[in-house]
Amino acid sequence: MSVDAASLTTPKQSVRDLSKFALASIANMDVTALGLSTFHDPCTVEEHGFDNPAHAYIWGMGEEDDIMPALLAQKATVIFK
Repeated sequence: MSVDAASLTTPKQSVRDLSKFALASIANMDVTALGLSTFHDPCTVEEHGFDNPAHAYIWGMGEEDDIMPALLAQKATVIFK
């Protein structure tokens, strides 16, 4: 799951079009408590075509996993809807 590290961005930078996307926040410790991992992986213009120093991943769930996304959502706080 692709995410942004809150300490490296702002809500407005993370969600450029609020008419299409929402924003939620979840603490790293809540992610790791579920047995998942986090990995900071900044995007660069050279590699990705855009710059995002806050880009990161939540790692450890498969595409078929129905439970883990729901558990993450329960721990998350909606910032913008």
